[in-house]
Amino acid sequence: MGLFAKSGKKLHKEGRHLVHLAEKVINYRSDVIGDKAVEAIRKDQQALIEALTAKPAEDEKVKRCMQNLDTCLKPHGGTLYPVTFLSENIEMILVAAILAIGVRSFFLQPFKIPTNSMYPTYAGMIGEAYPLGEDAPSKPAQLFRLLAFGASHYQAEAPASGHVEIPLFNGGNPYGMSGQVAFELVKGRKFLLVPTQLRRYTFGVDGQRFQVEVPLDFNLDDVVAEAFFPGSKTLSDVAKKLGPENIRRRQNGYQTLLSANMVEQGEPALDFDILTGDMLFVDRFSYNFFSPEVGDPFVFRTAKIPGLSAADGTPNDQYYIKRLVGLPGDKLQVRAPILYRNDVPIEGAEAFGKNFRQEDGYPGYSYMGWLTEGTSETVPPGYFYAMGDNSPNSYDSRGWGSNAASTPYAYEDKKQGKPINFVPEKEVVGKAIFIFYPFTHRWGLAE
Repeated sequence: MGLFAKSGKKLHKEGRHLVHLAEKVINYRSDVIGDKAVEAIRKDQQALIEALTAKPAEDEKVKRCMQNLDTCLKPHGGTLYPVTFLSENIEMILVAAILAIGVRSFFLQPFKIPTNSMYPTYAGMIGEAYPLGEDAPSKPAQLFRLLAFGASHYQAEAPASGHVEIPLFNGGNPYGMSGQVAFELVKGRKFLLVPTQLRRYTFGVDGQRFQVEVPLDFNLDDVVAEAFFPGSKTLSDVAKKLGPENIRRRQNGYQTLLSANMVEQGEPALDFDILTGDMLFVDRFSYNFFSPEVGDPFVFRTAKIPGLSAADGTPNDQYYIKRLVGLPGDKLQVRAPILYRNDVPIEGAEAFGKNFRQEDGYPGYSYMGWLTEGTSETVPPGYFYAMGDNSPNSYDSRGWGSNAASTPYAYEDKKQGKPINFVPEKEVVGKAIFIFYPFTHRWGLAE
């Protein structure tokens, strides 16, 4: 702090701040610097106080006293003086960190939607494919899309010319995850540092391979359909249009689709964006005073839900978001496309009505697992029933633990009447209240 203002109010403000810093050095470092140093600092500090309070105050005298005190403080100030950004703001940074932790723990918790089980109310990661021959956005456009929509760009080059060979899983996905296009799980990095798992898809062109790695929760099926089969939105659409010339069977048992169009060597074989899932704030506070209600979009932990455990019984400890559709004592039944609660169509959220009418992209409620046609479930005391708004593509209370092969322990427990597919009341974190990113039409209050 060797430079001071020339005169006036700014000089006096700096002088008062220097007096404060001298007091701070004495209070925190007197046992380190010794009595003589404290006495010297006190002497110069007092001289500066007198110069600042003199009537009238003389700017030159104030400046001399500040320089004397500055010289005295420098060898004894440690990390407190001379002032650095860290030493000046460490208290503020610590207080801000404590407040942030407190807010997250007791009031608001950020949450990112990983999948599309609640679509179209909330969106998980969504793929946007650029059909073969269509140019991807320019670099400036990609940067804008990254900032506004969290869009990450992916591109794979064709190793040869010909039709793209797309391998499909034979007899179901071995990982128990969504997706018909074959992939393997590999280790990767998030933000270049954090270890994570990725999906690696391997395609072929004229016997040569190219690969694409995407986040673990992202299903590439619809991107493949849009990119390689123009006019198709899903692999189900593709299956309806394919002839024998588009289907091959490999020696390893995989069924392989051939793309409708050809790719040229060196040109993009697969070009697409992945838009980030909605990020929202969860209200952790209100449920301390008000009970959750039917229709609430609620977030909960899954460690105490046996139906979500691994085959060996290892708990699956994650955060999920679903729609609360059943309270303790409620009877639930699907009569597609309508969900019934206590023998009447369920009410409490706009998404319920839109699913009944199958409008605005809501597909209607479908049968799954424990809620097949003609069956019903009654919610036991201390639990809730959770379902996704995108019913055909939501793994929820209807299906948790219903596969005897993937969750054998939970399946047997369910047969004995244990609540393996319900959300324990104590595991509820809070209610979704606001989508803060990305800046799409869903931005704003959570529905």
